[in-house]
Amino acid sequence: MMPPNFMSWNRALRGAFLKGAAAFLGGELIGECPYQDKRKPSGRLSWSRSFQNAWRDGWQYAEKYRDDALITLAYYYKRKTS
Repeated sequence: MMPPNFMSWNRALRGAFLKGAAAFLGGELIGECPYQDKRKPSGRLSWSRSFQNAWRDGWQYAEKYRDDALITLAYYYKRKTS
């Protein structure tokens, strides 16, 4: 089951979620998140943690709802290429 407010997320965060789901289905481990923790020159956090959380949420979604994740990814990637 997709997060109830998924379509209201920022487009980039939705992409990170879908990449996380694809990573699980591709056999990657949850610790292999491609989004590294980044800080601004002032030392404050950037948006990187939001992307990490979205990616991990997608990974966990695919782990829990594998069949739904396959359908979701097929739908989104078909939309993207057509």
